[in-house]
Amino acid sequence: MRRFTQSAALAAIKAPLRLINADRWPTDLAAARKYKPDVQLAVMPGLGHFPMLEDPAEFNRLLERALKELLAP
Repeated sequence: MRRFTQSAALAAIKAPLRLINADRWPTDLAAARKYKPDVQLAVMPGLGHFPMLEDPAEFNRLLERALKELLAP
């Protein structure tokens, strides 16, 4: 764990990266894009650590949207 760096791990991801996060702990999208320029973020306002449990309908809608974007020809 002492050798782990988030920036290196992020840069090593080869697949497109889509994030669905709550706004309680803001995501620094600009910082993430320094290492993974194609990362996209959907924010679920007013939720905490488990947005998929707190608002499953909205989470599933955002997940479906991300999957459609990734799977589009």
